[in-house]
Amino acid sequence: MSRWVRPMYTIVLVVLAAAGWGWAGLPAFDAALLFLVLGIILLDAYHLLLPGGLTYSLTLPLVVAGVAHSGPGTALFLAMADGLVRIVMNPKWSWTRRIIGLSQATVAGALAAWVYLQVPPSLSVVAGGLAGAAFLAANVTLVVLMVLTDPDPSPRLRLRPALRATFQLQLLEVVGSAVMAYEMAQGHFPLVALLLVMLFAFSLTSHQLVLARFESRQDRLTKVWNLRGFADDMQISLDLYHQTKKPFGLILMDIDAFKSINDTYGHDAGNDVLQVVAQRLRHHVRPGDGVYRIGGEEFAIILPDIQRAPLDERMRHLQEAVRREPIALTDGTSLEVTVSAGAAWCPEDGTDYESLFRRADQALYRAKERYYAQLRLEPRGETRGDTTPLLTSEPDPGLHYQAR
Repeated sequence: MSRWVRPMYTIVLVVLAAAGWGWAGLPAFDAALLFLVLGIILLDAYHLLLPGGLTYSLTLPLVVAGVAHSGPGTALFLAMADGLVRIVMNPKWSWTRRIIGLSQATVAGALAAWVYLQVPPSLSVVAGGLAGAAFLAANVTLVVLMVLTDPDPSPRLRLRPALRATFQLQLLEVVGSAVMAYEMAQGHFPLVALLLVMLFAFSLTSHQLVLARFESRQDRLTKVWNLRGFADDMQISLDLYHQTKKPFGLILMDIDAFKSINDTYGHDAGNDVLQVVAQRLRHHVRPGDGVYRIGGEEFAIILPDIQRAPLDERMRHLQEAVRREPIALTDGTSLEVTVSAGAAWCPEDGTDYESLFRRADQALYRAKERYYAQLRLEPRGETRGDTTPLLTSEPDPGLHYQAR
């Protein structure tokens, strides 16, 4: 429940501020606008710090309210401020993306303001609706352009779900803008302030739902995507292949002798190993590759737009990245940890989920067999350097669940 405290607290402050100014005979809309601009800037900053979904903002209703109350200058200033927040909160954006990000709010805001001013004041509801539709069309177009010009292919995989997730809010903003335009034309400024508060509350609520969906796709222990996220992104990758014929790769990895780590050092040590392995995989994949924990000690990596030979090279590189340095446990023990891996490549190994996963799993199984065969040839208890040997008993080739 703690995640709802700040949003509800902010909403209460805005309501009290607008009501107080209205009761005092002062322009309630001006007060609500001031508080909401500050709140929206903070809200946008909060959204942009999260790795999932598109940014929610109330740029559209503010533009409509601004142009109706103070003219297009105020409306464009509010829209530009919203765009600048996105740039400041994303210092790693390329210049192309920064320009498009700033234009996303200002161009859409300017178009909405222009459309609004073309309609006679007597048709304020129509003006608000048309302005909202123009804003929505321009905004979505620029979002798509931003994603398509990004060198990182991963946003393209989530473009359609992200637009679908935000469409409900954007549609409500269009309807809300039409109602707000009518209320302003009638001089009902307290109702306008209340409508802004309602839209603001809906934005916060929608964000909490998106955040909950994001968390449902993330593994709590390792902070990489979980099995649900893997299934979603595999389907997206397959859809993208069928549309564009761009190949992609799938790597399955399993931590060797993980049961022995749990049995010898305890589940806390096993959790430490899982976290370090996940961290090393995340640090050594390409931009746009996805890392997932799909089982107790099993990980998966989806690699968009890759050929077969580079896929095998990436698999060996990731195995070496995990093995290169011993993993230090909280009790001071150091373990040498290795992973077995198997890969499948779309389209050669299949163009559907079951075929690709089965081929990668078969390759992983063969790799595990080679690992255990090699292990039986080595002297038991052998150590290298000052690290602790990984196994103290005969390995069990089965998979074992590690509590999340």
